[in-house]
Amino acid sequence: MMAGRGARRTRPLGPLSCHPRGSFIGGVRGGHEPVASPLMFQDSNLALSLSVFRHASFAWFVGGQTPSMITHWMQKIGIGWLVWELTRSPSWLGVIAFVEMAPLVFLSPFTGVLCDRVNPAKPLLVNQCIQFVQAAALAILTYSDLIRIEYILALSIIAGLNAPFGASARHTVLPRLIPREELFSGISLFSAIFNVARAIGPGLAGIAIVWWGVESVFAIHAAGELFYILSFPFFLGAVPELARGNRGGMVAEIKEGFRYAASHAGIAPILVMLCAISFFSRPLIEMLPGFADEVFGRGASGLAWLGSAFGFGALVGVGWLASRGRIAGTTGVMFTTSLGVGFSMIAFSATANFWVALPMIGALGFTTAVSGTGAQTLVQYAVKNEIRGRVMALYSIIVRGSPAFGAVLMGWFADFYGLRLTVAVSAVGCLSAWAWALRRRSAMIAALEGAGPGDGQTMPAARL
Repeated sequence: MMAGRGARRTRPLGPLSCHPRGSFIGGVRGGHEPVASPLMFQDSNLALSLSVFRHASFAWFVGGQTPSMITHWMQKIGIGWLVWELTRSPSWLGVIAFVEMAPLVFLSPFTGVLCDRVNPAKPLLVNQCIQFVQAAALAILTYSDLIRIEYILALSIIAGLNAPFGASARHTVLPRLIPREELFSGISLFSAIFNVARAIGPGLAGIAIVWWGVESVFAIHAAGELFYILSFPFFLGAVPELARGNRGGMVAEIKEGFRYAASHAGIAPILVMLCAISFFSRPLIEMLPGFADEVFGRGASGLAWLGSAFGFGALVGVGWLASRGRIAGTTGVMFTTSLGVGFSMIAFSATANFWVALPMIGALGFTTAVSGTGAQTLVQYAVKNEIRGRVMALYSIIVRGSPAFGAVLMGWFADFYGLRLTVAVSAVGCLSAWAWALRRRSAMIAALEGAGPGDGQTMPAARL
């Protein structure tokens, strides 16, 4: 049913019952410094990787953002649960996910150009302020029992229109805060933290919903956003603007970014692979409220268990990946865990037993986090710095825009055929994408791991 009705406020249920030359990075402009070889990372370990935090601006950027990232994913689950409580409709879950993510597809190319032209920390600050206001509005409306599905839809549209500015800015700020020789460590650690946040956020949301009600999730996210906003003075002045030649029009710059990505022997197939896997697998998280209630009959406490199991698997995965401390072999790791995403989805959908499903969703958390972190690290390591904002905008379109369309399709399909069959069919799509990319694996390794930052090899786009 696609009509809103008065809110049924969710109350606490008690305890759980169940690189490039001539670029500017890290304060060095121009020059022809030697390109860092991937071999320099071979003997790295986790402790050496963590030494990147000695750069104060980087530490403030990441440390201030971490609570915001975690609570962002908490809010996504909270919105999903509240939508389910109001409508009991998988279609509405898909619609809300769509309006939150779909604007990335249309706006990210322009926000990517913007972040290549200006200090990207400035649009990022505006983005965070808007997120704070949205979260506070959700909290107030829910606490006061005034929340309706129409208000959630309107606030989700605002969040969706705001998201592309933050996504493009975050990917562009980080490489300007650390020296080139530490780029891999900084990118991989930030990617790991992002994926950890995506992993543990749902579990924490489930726990908060059980103990304090869904309204608490929105208040917690508002606090996380406020903390990040207050950290901006500590790194904002450290983010330099790139010295660039004559700029063309915005559309011409967008086309340049797309051509670069499509002709890169490593980035292009990663993006194609990510598009399919994101489309077919990421919407599953949006459907967890339906699984917890309809499939397993466990309600909010079941959602907490499922989110926690997913988060635990992801924590183990990103901890292991960060401990590797090197670029060599990351493509192979990404391939293996991408295959695991498909098989984990099949296993999860194959059972109606809650306790059997928990380790399956944990395995999905592990494979999703490792493959996502690995893919983002490889793209960031290979891309030219002067075009980074545009390429990472394309990356954001794929990893966050694709799930928007996937969520609508999954929600519609689930209304007719059920959640379990929907996830099983989606898993076949993930496995098909993995099989398509497999024959390009050797070329991807050479382009992504064999080149210094920003020196990626290219190939004709027709080979795709």
